[in-house]
Amino acid sequence: MKLLRLRLSNFKGVRDFVLDAQAGDVTVYGDNATGKTTLVDAFMWLLFDKDSANRKDFEIKTLGEDGQPIHNLEHEVEAELELADRRRLTLRKAYQEKWTKRRGQAHREFAGHTTDHYIDGVPVKKSEYDALIADIADEKLFRLLTDPTFFNEQMHWQERRSLLLEVCGDVTDEDVIASDPALADLPAILGGRRLDDHRKVVLARRREINQELERIPVRIDEVGRGLPELPSEGRPALEARLADLRARRAELEQERARIESGGQIAELQRRLAEAKVAHAAAVRRVQEAAEEAVRGERQHLRDLEDHLDEARRRLQRMESQQREAEGEVADLERRIQEKRAEWHQVNAETLQREGESTCPACGQELPEERVREARERAEAEFNESKARRLEEIQAQGKAMHGRPEQVQAAIQEREATIREAALAVGNLESQVMELRQTIEQATAAAPEPDAYPEVRHLSEQIASLEAEIASLQQSNAAALADVTERIRGVDAEIQAVEAALGRMDQHERGLARIAELEAQEKALAEEFERLERELHLCDLFMRAKVKLLTDRINSRFRLARFKLFDVQVNGGISETCETTLNGVPYGSMNNGGRIQVGLDIIETLGAHCGFRPPIFIDTAESVTDIPSTTAQQIRLVVSAADKSLRVETAATAVKEAV
Repeated sequence: MKLLRLRLSNFKGVRDFVLDAQAGDVTVYGDNATGKTTLVDAFMWLLFDKDSANRKDFEIKTLGEDGQPIHNLEHEVEAELELADRRRLTLRKAYQEKWTKRRGQAHREFAGHTTDHYIDGVPVKKSEYDALIADIADEKLFRLLTDPTFFNEQMHWQERRSLLLEVCGDVTDEDVIASDPALADLPAILGGRRLDDHRKVVLARRREINQELERIPVRIDEVGRGLPELPSEGRPALEARLADLRARRAELEQERARIESGGQIAELQRRLAEAKVAHAAAVRRVQEAAEEAVRGERQHLRDLEDHLDEARRRLQRMESQQREAEGEVADLERRIQEKRAEWHQVNAETLQREGESTCPACGQELPEERVREARERAEAEFNESKARRLEEIQAQGKAMHGRPEQVQAAIQEREATIREAALAVGNLESQVMELRQTIEQATAAAPEPDAYPEVRHLSEQIASLEAEIASLQQSNAAALADVTERIRGVDAEIQAVEAALGRMDQHERGLARIAELEAQEKALAEEFERLERELHLCDLFMRAKVKLLTDRINSRFRLARFKLFDVQVNGGISETCETTLNGVPYGSMNNGGRIQVGLDIIETLGAHCGFRPPIFIDTAESVTDIPSTTAQQIRLVVSAADKSLRVETAATAVKEAV
């Protein structure tokens, strides 16, 4: 894309200016605040509604001396472009105030702004206009290839790095490994894992190993200091001694058992057990004989107790029936009295004659004959109802009459039966009490078991055998104490030998633990060396990748060089993207250096994208040697002598030179 012509009208203070570039490089001279940057703002606003600083809300209008916008002006920018296919395109935008006059008002009121869009002189909608611009180039790409500082100052380093890799191509791990034979083992080491991830794993494991290697000597020293002192005898001699002591102890245990269960004592204990069994059987026979003497009386007592229980239950039933009958008599007498009172009450009722002489419907006095008829009819109905009610009450009273006397007669008859039943219960209770006393006296009079010769003889035999056994046991106590003491001595020797063998076992376990720790230390040291080699290969890989990638990207640029990696404190390599010029980082460059590397970057990126819009170089006076570019250059130079904008093309420069 080439700029043929750019026209500004009332745009940011520029009243009327035409930049006639004719698709060639142009240098615009002017003092500060004469409108050089306004040319860039106008071109960007024409395309994207923003100024060169990417702002939408900037002031487009021309301001007066009081700093306020001058009203009723049309602010226009028009550009004639030559596209890549040599086709020409004219774009124009007009920004103007909108004033309206309401009905009944003398003055117009400000109602906002309007923006008109034109393509090749034909008014179009904003959407059509924006779609045409988007077809030509993306806004970000346009700014990237138009502004030499955009790449380094507006884009994040990750965006810059990604763009460089897209343009110049990244290097694969296979490329890096193939570049150095020393990296041949790296794929097998990584095992499909990313190099950065593997490096983190190796560093973490190496840290663990270092900590373990520091702890192992301390553990070995602790185990060594804890080794017990070995006995003077060897293990075979100690084990043989232990076997002899255990055999000797078994013999002493057998001797103690023989003393405790001596032959005479065992025989006496057997005879004592038999005598106790016989004594218990004799006592049981005596008790059974005594119980047999009163067995008949006990059965008679049980029969009498059963008769007594039945007599008591019969007496209780009759007493309950008597109480119910007495209650029934009282209830009947009360109901008869109530019926009498009710009969007298009904019999005393008289006919009420109020309201007989007036009509109940209209309230007028009735004729005498009708009054008499009404009275006779009412009196007849009253007497009939009263007679009927008295008959009903009398019938109910007659039904209850005589019933109390019947119930009372039954009560009197039952009283005699109750007295007889109570007398029978008393007789049975006396018989039961007498029989119980007889059984108790017979039981108390029975002789004790020892009164019988057989039981007494067995009791004496048991006492004699127990005394004889106690005497024999006392005589064996001294021998038993001697054997027990010898067993204690043997036990003490056994414990001493077992403790010596335990110390030997502990010593052997300690030596085995020391050997295990030493083997672990050796294995960790070998693993540490392997990890060190893997880290070395990772670092070697990264250095090779840095060199390959940096060389590949830098080879695409004439002046600009790029630092793509940073070496960290821990030896790792992190990604970055910083532009340098002759070893000077972009942040430390002067303005001229920044413009030079910016133009160099635009040249390469424009070739890759196949799009070369005009490049606006602000403060171009700071660069003594501006690199040439395939794209058209519009250089903006600060010139104190030029109080208004002055344009110089290649043709005018040649004319002035001649």
